Amino acid sequence: DHDSDTSTPCQNCEAGKIAAEEGRFGSDGCTDCATGQYAAAGSDTCTACPSGRIDHDSDAATACQDCTAGKITTAAGQAGNCIDCSAGEYAAAGTTACIPCVAGTIDNDSSPATECTDCPAGRFTADAGSTGSCTGCSAGTYAAAGTTSCINCVAGKLDHDGDPATECFTCPAGTYED
Repeated sequence: DHDSDTSTPCQNCEAGKIAAEEGRFGSDGCTDCATGQYAAAGSDTCTACPSGRIDHDSDAATACQDCTAGKITTAAGQAGNCIDCSAGEYAAAGTTACIPCVAGTIDNDSSPATECTDCPAGRFTADAGSTGSCTGCSAGTYAAAGTTSCINCVAGKLDHDGDPATECFTCPAGTYED
C-alpha cells in the first residue's frame, strides 16, 4: 500500500525492483534487484540472467539478452559483456560453451560466430579446432569431404586421374594395380 490508506489499492513495484517486506509502503517499500538480475513490474522475485544470457546494460528493469553468436556466458547472473570464443571454435547465440571445430572441419574465416565447415574432398584436418586451411592429399590417395585423413588406393584400385578429390577407381576385369 503506497500511502498507508487501506481504502486505496496496493501498487506494484516498478520493473527492476521487488517488494522489500510485506506491509511496507511508499517508494522505500521496494528494493532494487542486483546487477545480473531482472524483475518485471509487480514481480516478487529477482531472477538471475541464465547462462548464455547477459545483463547487457546493468539495469534490472530491462530483460536479459542472449549473447550473440561467437560469444558465451558460463554462469548465471553475469552482467557486462559476453566472453569471446577463440578462432577454431563456434558458439550459437545464447549458448554456454564454445565448441571446437571437429576433426575434418575447419574455421575457414577465424570467426567464432560462423559454423565450422567441412574440408572439401581431397583435403583433410586431423585435429579439432583447426583454423586456416585444410591439408591436401597427395596423388594415389583419396579423401571424402569432412574426413580426417587421406586413404591410400588399395590393391585392385587406382588413382586414374591423380585427383585426391575423386575416389580410387576399381581396375577393370583382367587388370590389376599394386
